[in-house]
Amino acid sequence: MEENKKPETTSHQDSAPVDYSHYMGTLNRIYRRNNNPKKKRLGDGITSLKQEQKPTAPAKPENGKKDHSFLITLAVSIAIILILWVIKMF
Repeated sequence: MEENKKPETTSHQDSAPVDYSHYMGTLNRIYRRNNNPKKKRLGDGITSLKQEQKPTAPAKPENGKKDHSFLITLAVSIAIILILWVIKMF
């Protein structure tokens, strides 16, 4: 019968406030990490479009100047083909 009895607790133990101050550093760190407005979050581009912001137009070449980027692409592709051909020959 004595085994089932609960140990007596004093009223002083029940009314003692619990000290949670050792958790505050962790809680503040989590709060600062999750509420950083400067941090770029995944999906910011989509949400900015939903806020009626139009995406910027691509840069246009100045008048009188032609876009020769296709020549760079052509030269790189020919170089790759030649390298593969030389490797195949040996």
